[in-house]
Amino acid sequence: TRGKPLAEDVDLGQLAAATAGLVGADIEALCRRASRLAIRDFVARDGSEAAPRDLSSFTVSAWHFQQAMAELGLQGR
Repeated sequence: TRGKPLAEDVDLGQLAAATAGLVGADIEALCRRASRLAIRDFVARDGSEAAPRDLSSFTVSAWHFQQAMAELGLQGR
C-alpha cells in the first residue's frame, strides 16, 4: 500500500489479518486490483473527459479492497 492514497476507512491491521497465509504475490495482486477499482470509480465519478480532475479526492477505500478480495477469490480464507 506504500504510495497509495488510502481512505480513512482502510484498517491495515484488519487487512493484514484478512490476508494472513497469503504469499506476497497474492497480496500485491490484491493491492493492485483495489487500486484499479478505485481508479475506475474515480474516472466514472466525473464523466466529463474535458474537465481537469481534482486528484486530491482520489483514495483507495476499504470497499475497493473488499471488492478486490471477492474478485480474486480471496474472501473467506
